[in-house]
This record gives sequence, C-alpha cells and structure tokens, in this order.
Amino acid sequence: MTKRQAQELFGNLGEYNRDPRKVLLRKKKKLRLKKKAKIFLFLLVLSLIVLYFISDLSRIRTISVEGNQTISTKYIQEVLSQYKKDSIFLLNTNKVEKKILDMPLIKKADVSKNLLGHLSVRVSEGDILAYATIKNKTYIIDSMGHVFENSPEMGLGDVKKYVKVSHFKSYGQLKKFAKEYVKIPENVHSSVSDIILSNSKTEPFRVRMIMDNGKVLVVRVNEMVDVFERFDYQANNVVQKDVQTYVFMNGKLYMYSSDDKFDYKK
Repeated sequence: MTKRQAQELFGNLGEYNRDPRKVLLRKKKKLRLKKKAKIFLFLLVLSLIVLYFISDLSRIRTISVEGNQTISTKYIQEVLSQYKKDSIFLLNTNKVEKKILDMPLIKKADVSKNLLGHLSVRVSEGDILAYATIKNKTYIIDSMGHVFENSPEMGLGDVKKYVKVSHFKSYGQLKKFAKEYVKIPENVHSSVSDIILSNSKTEPFRVRMIMDNGKVLVVRVNEMVDVFERFDYQANNVVQKDVQTYVFMNGKLYMYSSDDKFDYKK
C-alpha cells in the first residue's frame, strides 16, 4: 500500500468517525452498556442482601454474658435464646435489656450487638436477701423485690445460708412481704437471722424478725418501712441492753425484757 492510498483510506475512516450520526450511535451504545452494568451490579448487591437476611448469617448466633457472679451465665443465655431467630438489624436492644431486668437478681443490664451476629450482655447483680419454702417449693427474695422460684439452672448453690422466712402460706403473701422488706435499711437486713410470719386474729399480717443476737422485733408488714425510718435498731441495741423483744403497734413501741412476756396470739 502506498502512502497516498493509506492517507485516502484513513482519511475516509476519520470522516466516518466524525460523522455525527455514527458518534451518537456509539455514545448511545456505551450508555446502554453502562446502564446494563449498573442494573446488573444493583441486582447482584440486592441478591446478596436478600440472601444475607434469609440466611443464618443475619441472625443472633452467639451470646456472651459478663458481670454476673451469682446467677449462672448459662441461665441468662437460655432465657435470651428466644432472640436467636431475630435479625441482628431488627433486634431492639432496649427490649432485650428489659427482658434481662425481669430476671431474678439482675439490677442493671447493658446490651450491644454487631454485624457478625454476636449479642454482648453486661449485667450488674443485686443481693439475695432471704429464702422461703412454700408447698415444697423454694423461693428467693432479692434486693430488687423479685420473688422467684429457685432452680438448679440458676446456679445459686445452697440458699440456706441466707435469712430464712417461714410460715408463709402462699406466693402472693410472700410477694407482699418482699415488696416492703426490701425498702427497710441495710443495717437491719444485715442483722436479721430469721423471719417468722406471726399472724393472729387481730393481726392478720405481722412478722417476728429474729436478730443475730437473739433479740426479736415484732412489726406489721405494712408498717415496716415507716417503723425502721424512725427506729434506729443499732442504737437501741446498745442502749436498751435488757430489752429482748420490741413490739411496734399503732405507732407505738412496746419493749419486753423477755420474749415470753409478749403474747403472739393476741
């Protein structure tokens, strides 16, 4: 091919390339390809998202628990296992925290999650204040006022080392007592050895609180909070050394040097 022939050939191609119609067609073709590529990419991403949500990858797969000293990790994990079917994105951590706070002994709860399907739980526990046995079932009273049936899954160990509450006939009765008992001062809780329901015909809801030094406090359940706001047990224990029994009734305090002098049947 001569130089002249090449110029004529390539010159003609240049004219073809500069033809507005050809340029427009070429641009339209490129735009169609780009549009198809974008649609394909969008559908691919959408498919991956859909597959993620319908697969176990988007579910709660693992649950870790920190901060618990008394109640077992396994028990908390078992209670929360109901959330393992939920999507990690749709899971409401506030709802989970409320569920945890309904558990016995739990005072505070903080829940977080990550995209790998892990639920992280951190708790703060209250204290066990007492236990009671009603109809062959053992119930626990904690410092938040929860009254719950003890079970091996909780891992609480031997509860008999705590204050024993006796002669209660029903869970409802024990619940009413616990609601008031948790409100009295800590220095009274720490000094109690046993609590005995001591009802009579005229006193349908009264307890005897046996202290660790053998002294006895007799008080109506619905008056416990008011009584111990005014009565300093520790101070009176030092001053009134000869007093064996303190009886609180109708806003008044009666003191007996012997427990036998007070008639619990009245």
